[in-house]
Amino acid sequence: MMNAMKGTVLLSALLALGTLAVQAGEMSGEELFKNKCGSCHMTTRPADMSTLVAPPIPGVALHVKNAFPKKQDAVAFIESYALHPSRDRSLCMPAKIKRFGLMPSQQGNVTPEELKKIAEYIVDNYPNADFVRMHQRLEGREMQAGRPISPFLIRQGLPHLSKILMQRWDDPSLGLTNDQKAKLVAIRKETMTGVRTYKPQVMQLERTIRRAILSGGSADALAPNVSKLADLKKDLTMIHLRCIEKTRQVLTPEQFAMIMPGKGGKMGSGNGAKQGGKSQGGCTRKP
Repeated sequence: MMNAMKGTVLLSALLALGTLAVQAGEMSGEELFKNKCGSCHMTTRPADMSTLVAPPIPGVALHVKNAFPKKQDAVAFIESYALHPSRDRSLCMPAKIKRFGLMPSQQGNVTPEELKKIAEYIVDNYPNADFVRMHQRLEGREMQAGRPISPFLIRQGLPHLSKILMQRWDDPSLGLTNDQKAKLVAIRKETMTGVRTYKPQVMQLERTIRRAILSGGSADALAPNVSKLADLKKDLTMIHLRCIEKTRQVLTPEQFAMIMPGKGGKMGSGNGAKQGGKSQGGCTRKP
């Protein structure tokens, strides 16, 4: 009698676990996100930022999409990073990592199938247009024909090296050593610091000049601002060029050729040449 009761309890438990497994498999990406990620990552920007325990998901998604414009690349990065987070691959600003710490690995908390659904849900739904516009205003970014206006003097044709290397960071065929990775991380941080210093000034000065001339201002009176703008863009462009130079010095000629495959005199994928009708530039992120 006792054995029969134990068998019934065990069978009931197994059936319950089976039901939960089926339910988990049937959950949508949104449901999985709420269950697995929602306790830390908010989906909206709160009025009181001190309540945050992790960056809101719209901001996270924006950084991911800036680094990986193609959906499959963005999804793959989220899947990989959630299981193997590291400072050298993080897309968050250093201040965010200092505040929140590095995201803990989700190994054991989510299955590969669930993680894929979650990643696709994030990429498909975040950030919305209102958040993007707000972020652009905060960062001093301007848009033209739906694309960010480059603050550099050379706006096309230069490689986006940090993005390319991030995509292939652990690619065995590229074979980056730990010493190379440490140097590349230092170059990236140095470059990003410089860009963040000058870029908002460039965008603000461009707005000032545009508004002044379109409202009846004198071109001669704007000459000092134009000269200042030219100097700022020159400094930004030199930061960009030094990033490329230093990165090339860290890589072997073979490694550099692998990330810059030339075809008929044109740069290959992942560089600043036109791709699909859009242009990219900058050594750290899409400007």
